[in-house]
Amino acid sequence: MAGITAGLVILASALLLWSGDDEGEKKKPEGPVNETVSVPCGTGITLASSPEKFELLEKLADDYNKKSKCSEGRVTVVSSASGDVFEGLTKGWRAEEQSNPTIPHVWSPASSSWVTMLPDKKHMPDGVHVVNDTEELPSIARTPVVLAMPATVAEKLGGPEGIRWSTLEKMAGDPDAWQEATDGEAGTFKLGKTNPNYSTTGLATLLHSYAAAAGTSLDELTVRHIQDASVRRRVAEVEKATLHYGETTLVYLCNLARADDKDKALDYVSVVPLEEKTVYDYNRGAATTGCPSDKDDRLENFKPKEPLVAVHPADGTMVSDAPYAILSTADEDQRKVAENFLKFIQSDDRQKTVKEHGFRDKDGLLAPDVAERIGVAESSKLKEWAPPKTEVIAEARKSWDAIRKPARILLVVDVSDSMNDYPHSQKDAKDEKHSRLGHVKRALTEALDEFNAWDEVGLWEFSGDIHSDESPYQELVRPRPVRKNKDALADAIDELKAKSATALYVTIRDAHRELSRSSSTDRITAIVVLSDGKEDYKNNYGIDRLMKDISAEGKENPVRVFTIAYSYEAPLETLSKMAKASGGHSYDSKSNPENISTVLREVVGNF
Repeated sequence: MAGITAGLVILASALLLWSGDDEGEKKKPEGPVNETVSVPCGTGITLASSPEKFELLEKLADDYNKKSKCSEGRVTVVSSASGDVFEGLTKGWRAEEQSNPTIPHVWSPASSSWVTMLPDKKHMPDGVHVVNDTEELPSIARTPVVLAMPATVAEKLGGPEGIRWSTLEKMAGDPDAWQEATDGEAGTFKLGKTNPNYSTTGLATLLHSYAAAAGTSLDELTVRHIQDASVRRRVAEVEKATLHYGETTLVYLCNLARADDKDKALDYVSVVPLEEKTVYDYNRGAATTGCPSDKDDRLENFKPKEPLVAVHPADGTMVSDAPYAILSTADEDQRKVAENFLKFIQSDDRQKTVKEHGFRDKDGLLAPDVAERIGVAESSKLKEWAPPKTEVIAEARKSWDAIRKPARILLVVDVSDSMNDYPHSQKDAKDEKHSRLGHVKRALTEALDEFNAWDEVGLWEFSGDIHSDESPYQELVRPRPVRKNKDALADAIDELKAKSATALYVTIRDAHRELSRSSSTDRITAIVVLSDGKEDYKNNYGIDRLMKDISAEGKENPVRVFTIAYSYEAPLETLSKMAKASGGHSYDSKSNPENISTVLREVVGNF
């Protein structure tokens, strides 16, 4: 088959990819001129898109491919977090950690800031570099970073015109001011903020926080400002208000939607920096489609009772400009396809599609229905700031470990006898290296590097002999700063052995009780539970009682439970219920157990 395909490619005539208009009378396009491009039949490219515009680019690629005269000449779009691709390009591409096993031909992160941080090609592990002819990368869609908050909160703070980036510091550092501004109806000030090492909005928020604390504009922000001790203390004050972090905003939006369903939206979070496009998706019920769910969830046709308002800070904001970077992985013919697809996207007709998906077009305008849903004027003008210099961005990211909110985390690992099996079957692996536990132990050891030196991390194992009265879990390492107990954690992980039954419920209950004693506003307090099997321990303590015991409802400093379903028979729905009740999040390493390292990194990214 491979030889036949190769022969067809060689014998095929040149492919006319896209020549402008649909069927009917030819007319000159109003947008960029799209010249005829001839490439061998079978030429295709892969485009890695940041998640917020994946749906848009997938739609545009589908339209583009339909116009192709050859079904094999295609553009394939994959959804990849900007930070993940950046890590892959700068540290070496590991297929198991990426949405695409091979390096893409085109990369479109959320913001140009990711591309500007790339080292020169001599310092790239795989030698991959950007090859666009233009000095400034073309933008295919635009959406500003906004302060998204429930409409009630925005009104109580004096309306969008009076809200600035410095408002975050004021409300985080002055509880009385927040109570006064909200008439005491929104609990304490709670910030939903993502990890700047992986998230565009997290990075933008960190940079704006530094500029506000330094009393300067974003374009005047310097490395010296970021290194200033007093400025760092002020930014750290903002970080203290963070619920927890995360690689994407999905965790916050899932939990906010569930809180909204119970008329508790104001109790969950006060402000979440989001892209304007994401606010639109949330308000129309499209942002929660990726939420872990169970049969009791009602997120499928979700429409918020308390919609979010997209507040454009009065002092300006960064704009996610969706750059289009053609990489050196594209050969000459693939580069022609990439350039032609770019022209296709930038044509006036396709810019209408861009607006229909919640983005701003090249003139900075929104579609009328989008503007209405997010509470802004259709022609609202933005005060935009370009990202600061590369060295400033790098210094801000470098500083984050020292200023971010520390965490107190308990790793709770299932060591029931099924962990001796292969990840995809109930057959005993014999060799631990290939067993479920073997995969998990390697991933846990790698994950220790993701914690901050000041994070307190402990380790429990659980199994439970149904014929014994002994405790079904054991504390192996008490939570202490990682800088002091990393070796002890690594040694304890290495010694884990599978045995007995799965005592899931009582273990989580008691771990939750243990951490609740030390829960405070100064730390993110959470349990990370990894399990491969259903509850089969000998007691009458069930899931309903557990959910009540770990519920975050009405608690200012809840202990959140983050669950990982591991192996093909893991109880994903049950683990999702636990996470949901506690205000945490559920992760799936069930369908693809080999990605456990990636999943654990995502989980640790919350802290």
